[in-house]
Amino acid sequence: MGLDSVELAWDVEAAFGVELPPAELALARTVGDLHATVLRALEISPGTPAAVEAWDRLVEAIVESTGVSASRITPAARIVADLGVD
Repeated sequence: MGLDSVELAWDVEAAFGVELPPAELALARTVGDLHATVLRALEISPGTPAAVEAWDRLVEAIVESTGVSASRITPAARIVADLGVD
């Protein structure tokens, strides 16, 4: 996990007020993986309105942390290869 990835993880944790398990963060390759990690940490079921709200907040946190355009942030977007976060 590079410095940019660590900073992104901190920013996401701050946005949600939660500590994400390092082992799960290390396995998150896509934004969808990261979203699933956040949902588990917050005990939110996928497909619920709260999960949609968490997605919107996650996108906002990624944009603020990385400067990547929100239009590039999709569940399938790879954090390193597509978003350039290393």
